[in-house]
Formats: sequence, C-alpha cells, structure tokens
Amino acid sequence: MFFADLRRLARREVTFAEIDMAEYLPRKHLSRHNLAFAERFLVCVLTVTRKLREPGVQWLACTAEERALRP
Repeated sequence: MFFADLRRLARREVTFAEIDMAEYLPRKHLSRHNLAFAERFLVCVLTVTRKLREPGVQWLACTAEERALRP
C-alpha cells in the first residue's frame, strides 16, 4: 500500500493528500508533505513493525514512530 504511494508520488501522478498514507497523518499539515517525507515516514512504519516483533520493551524514538503506530 505505502510502497505504491511512493511510486505514484515519484511519478507525480497524485498529490500527497491523495495517497493512502495521508489517512494516517493530521490533515492540517498535508500540504507540507512530499515524496521525501513519505519515504521517511515509511521508514518509521517499518521500524515500528520491527519493534513490535522484537521481544522485550522497545521504546518509540520519535513522534513519527508514534504516528506510525496509530491505526
């Protein structure tokens, strides 16, 4: 889902507000986001996924990881 978002943004087929990833972020700031932000946020999503699978307590490192954890 998010990988397809990156591809569509890179091809300039859509704006950030039109991709699935935008649904997980505050609408107030969508106009500021771009492909570079989407790539960084995807890294946060993958990092949170890894942390959830590891044993023990894994603390979230930043606000972006907290956003990535929210449904």
